[in-house]
Amino acid sequence: MMPLRVLFVRVGEEIRGPYHLEQLRQLAEVEVLTPRTLASESAAGPWTPLSTMAENPTLFPPRPELNFKPTNFVSLNEKSAPLPDAREVIAFAHSAPLPASAREIVVAKKSEAPNEVLAMVREVEHQQAQFAPPPPPPPKWRPSRRLQLCVVLAVAGNATLAAIAVGYGALHDELSMMILSAWAVLYNGGVAVLFVTLPRE
Repeated sequence: MMPLRVLFVRVGEEIRGPYHLEQLRQLAEVEVLTPRTLASESAAGPWTPLSTMAENPTLFPPRPELNFKPTNFVSLNEKSAPLPDAREVIAFAHSAPLPASAREIVVAKKSEAPNEVLAMVREVEHQQAQFAPPPPPPPKWRPSRRLQLCVVLAVAGNATLAAIAVGYGALHDELSMMILSAWAVLYNGGVAVLFVTLPRE
């Protein structure tokens, strides 16, 4: 009985083997070996591609071609109808009256007792409403500190200017009245600027 033929193969720069035919076939199945892989009966060579050796048909058998099974398609619609316009469908739904049978179904659904699921949902909603905390009271309006400060400054400043005008008798002097009026305008303008520039609270 003749010994089985064994081969060495070169994978990259590495020499592997010796392998017998079954081992070579397994390596070819996982694509470690290709028809261009160099092989030799000796580790020293000479090296030839596996595609030129007698083992090539066994190592790389032709793979069956996979094709789709032919199917005869039958056209169900000879002529496809044009797609309806969504706006026309919505307009027709709004304009078309509800059929009498549909109205009877709606009235019957409202009058009949709820099913188990709907009854459970209503029971849970009722219990949640019982144990839910009361809603918080609406917040009471209170003026901000910025507004309070500016109002106090405006009242105090204008009262001071009025006291000065009365104390010095400036009400009968046109020049003094003009000066006090200018001071009042400047003072109230400063208070307004302060009201705008202060941060809100």
